[in-house]
Amino acid sequence: MARVTFALLLMMSSMASSLSTENILVKTNKVMQEIDDMFVGFTLDTYLLRVGWGQFNFSSPKALNLMKAMAPCYIRVGGSLAESLVFDPNAGPVTHVPPLGQPFKLTPTRWKELNDFIQHAGLKLIFAFNALLRNNDLWDPTNAELLMNYSSQKHYDIAGWELGNEPDLYVRNGRINVTGAMMGADFTELRQILDKSPYKASLLIGPDMTPLDGYRDPMMREFLSHGGASAVDVLTIHHYYFNGHTAHEGDFLSLWWLNKLASRMIHAVDLINDYHPVRPLWLGETSTAWSGGALHLSDAYAAGFLWLDKLGVCARYGIKGVLRQSLYGGNYGVLESSMDPNPDYWLTLLYKRLVGNKVFDVTSPSKFVRVYAHCTKMKNMYHYNPGSVTVYAMNVNNDSAVLRFPHMLGQGHLDVFWLTPQRGSLRAKVVELNGKAITYTNNVIPPLQPKTVTSGSVTIPSSFFRLHRGTKRRPRRLQVTEPGTSHWLKQEFDLVTVKGCAI
Repeated sequence: MARVTFALLLMMSSMASSLSTENILVKTNKVMQEIDDMFVGFTLDTYLLRVGWGQFNFSSPKALNLMKAMAPCYIRVGGSLAESLVFDPNAGPVTHVPPLGQPFKLTPTRWKELNDFIQHAGLKLIFAFNALLRNNDLWDPTNAELLMNYSSQKHYDIAGWELGNEPDLYVRNGRINVTGAMMGADFTELRQILDKSPYKASLLIGPDMTPLDGYRDPMMREFLSHGGASAVDVLTIHHYYFNGHTAHEGDFLSLWWLNKLASRMIHAVDLINDYHPVRPLWLGETSTAWSGGALHLSDAYAAGFLWLDKLGVCARYGIKGVLRQSLYGGNYGVLESSMDPNPDYWLTLLYKRLVGNKVFDVTSPSKFVRVYAHCTKMKNMYHYNPGSVTVYAMNVNNDSAVLRFPHMLGQGHLDVFWLTPQRGSLRAKVVELNGKAITYTNNVIPPLQPKTVTSGSVTIPSSFFRLHRGTKRRPRRLQVTEPGTSHWLKQEFDLVTVKGCAI
């Protein structure tokens, strides 16, 4: 009998004493959507080129090893400062950081550092050209062609090219107005250049607008109807939930924000499906909070709730790629300046190891229990058989819940990957897997093995529960500790596998 993988994210929202039972049905008889192994990727912001990559060390064995574990995936280099970047093949070492808002150079040395790292880690590079190098209303492709020719001579493998970043915000940010029709013409020009270049097989990706919310729809429609739909291989929008400067812990657990994402993704997919040829839609840049993320939250355990739910929503509603802002930098990087992994690194790694391509429908009687299901990844290090299913879930209710899988009862055991924050804090930078801290030592990624339990159901507690200050009681199997007297925050992620689901 095939083994079935459950990946459960447990999200809890307040102290509770009641307990509900939710019967969860995974409908494996029909595939809703399909994603590929490149579904999850990362970004590096162009501002890092301005400051010489900051403290990101491309020669670090740690960084290289951590990213090899994520392969295959895309790394997108882009951002607002892409509109200030100019490639100079003759530029020497940069001796100072140019003033913000002034043009700065992409040097051969920095371009080589990036491409060597991408190649050695087994990643795929996407790079954004400067869309504001213009002659009146027309984009000037001269510098883009210079970079492509140079890269071809160096045999750099570029998986995709972009043009510009968030053009719908150009005017607001004090730049020139570029209309949707102008963007369509620009991308058509770049498409023609690519088709005649050594990079004709590379993806053309864009236009990297901010979320489609009604107000921005006309610009995207104009872009698509003026050549954009035919020019690009992949359409991209960006998504953030809130402002990092004003965000608080409650935002990271908000059902309102979670639900708003689903409605926006459905709207975006419906809009682009009105135009032919229909292109896949990606979140080409996305994280919890704009303005660099929320300090001590977007790079901490708290961020995992919005992140894993976003992966589930996007896969379920037809988004074909999600590029996380960022691999490094700001307050939302999955790697620290020391190259140590933040909590979302481990969450993403487990997602990539367990979650496969086919997406199933899941029914839950409660709107507060959010559940997503996929086939388990065919090639996985846990030796789960073909026909397995991965399910991940979150409880955002005030009450604890028992997730019961009626069609799985009596058919085996569960393998649990239970991620919890060290010391029970939303702001924890260290996570524990089944009660043991995940540590990266001696340049070795730990095995991240599951815990096996025999049960037909999973108990998801509420989010704010009590325990005695200064102590941390361990759950037995999947049961959460009894509340004590002091308020502490504790959220818990579960990644679970069970036997018995036949597809």
